[in-house]
Amino acid sequence: MQYELSRIENIILKLLDDNDKPETNVLQPLIAQMKQERTQAEQKLLSVLFCNYSEAMRRRYIRYHQMHLLDITGRLHQYMLMHKRRLTANATWPLYNEALCQIHSLLKIVEVHFAEDMRMDVPAAYSTQQEIINELRAAIPFIDDGLELLKPDIHLCRLITNSFEFLLNADSESLTYGQLYMMRDIGKMIIHEAGRTKHRKYPLDITKQLIENLCRLNFNRLVFYKFCRNWVIQKMPAGKDAIYSYSRAGKFFERLKPVAGYAWNHEREPVSTMLRDNLHDLVKFKKREWKEQFFLNGNGNGRDTRKIVTTLTISQLGLIIRLFIETGIFRIKSMRELTQFMARNVVTVGKNPGDEFSDEHLKNSISKSAPDVIDKVEQILNDMLSALRKIKLANRKSIRSHNTPS
Repeated sequence: MQYELSRIENIILKLLDDNDKPETNVLQPLIAQMKQERTQAEQKLLSVLFCNYSEAMRRRYIRYHQMHLLDITGRLHQYMLMHKRRLTANATWPLYNEALCQIHSLLKIVEVHFAEDMRMDVPAAYSTQQEIINELRAAIPFIDDGLELLKPDIHLCRLITNSFEFLLNADSESLTYGQLYMMRDIGKMIIHEAGRTKHRKYPLDITKQLIENLCRLNFNRLVFYKFCRNWVIQKMPAGKDAIYSYSRAGKFFERLKPVAGYAWNHEREPVSTMLRDNLHDLVKFKKREWKEQFFLNGNGNGRDTRKIVTTLTISQLGLIIRLFIETGIFRIKSMRELTQFMARNVVTVGKNPGDEFSDEHLKNSISKSAPDVIDKVEQILNDMLSALRKIKLANRKSIRSHNTPS
């Protein structure tokens, strides 16, 4: 895989040579040559789509050309700004502008066809920045109308609105591809969700929906992270149920995989990762808090006496619950409520009394059982039958002795 921009770079170097002070008649052949070279480079870049290269090789090739195109664009754009008066005076500005457009068209090929291979953490080309910023400015009224229709949490609504204002007023030269693409997709997402709301038959927790989408787009502003953390804490119940709820919330954020390269801050962890880690820490803190309470209440061994301690695994417990359901001993209205109750109030083998197991794991164990689990539960039932026979014999002896005349 070869570097395709060497000839174009040589042409740009001639355009940037102040010693020659090129006139129109000298520049026109250079621009014509650049158009020809740009066409060939474009064809070679697009041919990569149809070549059997490894993903790593393709990514390295695209990023190499992306960074060189950005460098050439930056040098040419800076030169034009510095010498705008002279280039305008000798009527060569349009030719330089044409050269800049040729480089931008190559960058556009990379941005459109190879977005997954690009470096997203570098400042975008000036033309790309202006294009997306103008697109966002035109979309702001529709985004505001969308938020007004959706009516999410007022703090989240204000946070999103302020982020667009901050981005559009920021130094455009510092905006990365990841920032610009992320904010553009956030705007599209809000407008799309607002359109769906008009036709939705059932109510939706729109704040939760927006949080989920913003995490997937890796809107990792610290103010958004703090909002999500406080929102989860406010939604969660107090007391012992908080441990289970924080654990479930942590798994919820863990499942939200961010779009590769998207970020408000590329040096920061994805917001879903930050929230997952924070909630896992809260679970550990709550467990330690409960264990300390057990000791303070005189439970020297740290056991929660309100829980039923068993020698069953979760899989064995699930099969036994299934037997109780199928034989009519348990009459349940909601399987979810039953599994959550068991997770809160039953201790399985290998678990500390302060810990809870996954109710989803228990639910799966109720519906499916491995052969070794079935064999173990069968042995338990046989032991119970043996114990029942002993109780029956003891009961008969007790009745005989009671009926025997003294």
